[in-house]
Amino acid sequence: MKVVNLAFSTTEEGLANHFRAVGNVVKATIILRKSKDTEISSGRGIVEFDDAAAVAKAQTLHESELDGRKIAVQGGKREGKAPIAAAASAAAASAPKAAKVP
Repeated sequence: MKVVNLAFSTTEEGLANHFRAVGNVVKATIILRKSKDTEISSGRGIVEFDDAAAVAKAQTLHESELDGRKIAVQGGKREGKAPIAAAASAAAASAPKAAKVP
C-alpha cells in the first residue's frame, strides 16, 4: 500500500513501526528521487503486510500523524469509500457505448 505526505526525515524503520500497530509489516520502503549528487526522500513510501486483514486495518491510519506530518494511506478501501482506480474502472464499464455511424 502506498503512503504519501511523509516527512523527508521519515525513515523506513519509522514507517514500519508506525504501521506495525495494525499488522505484521513485511517491508517498508521510502521512495527516493535523485538530485544532482544524492538521493532524497520523495515524501512517499510503500508498506507491505503479510495478510489482507492488515491492509484493511491500515486504512485506519489514514490522516494519522507520523514525524509531524499528517499522512495519507492509499491503495486499499477506506470505510465507505471505494479506491479511486476501482471506482473509475467501474464507472467506465457501466458507461453506455457510443453507437457506430455508418
